[in-house]
Amino acid sequence: MGLFTPAWNSKNPEKRMKAVREITDIEKLYRIAERADFEDVRQIAWMIIAVKTSNKSVIEKITDQNLLAEIVKRVNHDDIRKVAIKKIIDQNILAEIAKTNVDQFMRKVATEKIADQKILFEIAKTDSNWEVRWSATKKITDQNMLIEIAKTDNYPSVRKLATEKIIDQYILAEISETDNIVDVRKAATEMITDQNILKKIAKTAEFNVRLVALKKITDQNTLIEFAKTSNDSQVRLIATKKITDQKMLAEIYETDNVGDVRKAATEMITDQKMLAKIAVTDKFSHARKAATEKITDQNILTNIVKTDNDNGVRMIATKKIIDQNTLAEIANNDKDIGVINAAKARILEIFYETDSASDMPITIEILTEELNDNINEKVLQKIIDIAKNNPDVIKPFFKKIKTALNKLHTDVSLQIGRGPHQDCKQLVRGTSSDCHNDTLPWRPTMTGFGHGYHQDGYEIKYKHEDINKGKTYLAQFPPYFND
Repeated sequence: MGLFTPAWNSKNPEKRMKAVREITDIEKLYRIAERADFEDVRQIAWMIIAVKTSNKSVIEKITDQNLLAEIVKRVNHDDIRKVAIKKIIDQNILAEIAKTNVDQFMRKVATEKIADQKILFEIAKTDSNWEVRWSATKKITDQNMLIEIAKTDNYPSVRKLATEKIIDQYILAEISETDNIVDVRKAATEMITDQNILKKIAKTAEFNVRLVALKKITDQNTLIEFAKTSNDSQVRLIATKKITDQKMLAEIYETDNVGDVRKAATEMITDQKMLAKIAVTDKFSHARKAATEKITDQNILTNIVKTDNDNGVRMIATKKIIDQNTLAEIANNDKDIGVINAAKARILEIFYETDSASDMPITIEILTEELNDNINEKVLQKIIDIAKNNPDVIKPFFKKIKTALNKLHTDVSLQIGRGPHQDCKQLVRGTSSDCHNDTLPWRPTMTGFGHGYHQDGYEIKYKHEDINKGKTYLAQFPPYFND
């Protein structure tokens, strides 16, 4: 072999085996495994490579594409092969792996890295595993290739994927009509935009495919035709929900014999007169509710509250009323507690927004009820404002308000202290002798709640400190709150 024959290629078995075992460079070992004259050298080289490449960090350092391909082919460790194949960028090597590797996962990963359309098409047409074919199809953009796959692949998911990438409307119509799997037919229909084709499918296809076609139709005349003539109520319902013509919607409402279709028409109607008619005359409460939701005319809403026998309909109308006197009448006269509470809530909502009440007594009563339910600074302050500005109106509610305040006191288990004082700005327990200046704090026995009055009869203060929540409420009332 000459003077320059490497030791690993020596004719002496011991010498060449010793030499190859001393090599640490993995790429050099690969070249030996490929080129050595002796089979024992090639085998030991591969064995050393296999041992070294069981370490992922070693694989990460390899750049030789052929060596990486051999690792993918020969090494039995899945994690190692995954690392190796991720480092392969050579398209020819990837194509070889995708076409010939026995492991379907390796073929799939290789396929996902291939860009050549012809190679991808070959894989999509020939690979035995549907997931590999699916991966190839996902990367194909050529329309002719996609059409062939959509028409011929034996696995529905592959055909469906190919179909979802096709743009030819007539091919899609053909697939929608002929494929033996409903999901593929639906996928084809989803891709169709031609209104005439969709109209034909909506008339002739099986139910599930028809509905997909119908949802994609935008032509108003076609939708009206389906809404008025289809024997299937579900078809009429879908069509009705897409119609904008108010006269046609009114006609559908008047003539359809299915409640859900009439309700759908009602939801699309904007004409107030038509909505009023539905809200007052329809025998089905769900249609009246749908109409009432869209009514803005206050007189109509008031009439609905006074006349409808369904609590839900009346509640919807009540929530849309803005006149406080009407709401007060509802709160006083309606028989359903839900409607009554809705009226009261609406009164408070308007009161807070406008800071005015056309029916002050009912407003105060509602505020007092709110105060009874919980410690509410906003409600308390509103009562105080009314007391200052409308003392005569609030007088009848003194006892209720006091009861509410005492209830609050009881609920939080605080003490009450009261007594006259002459010149203290803050309340103190006891007489004026306890008052030394204008800034005396509460005494320790006063745990946060007290009331009293100035001797000149100007005001009474209520103070409540919610120790648990760290909040303080301070209220000032006119003098006649004192017993």
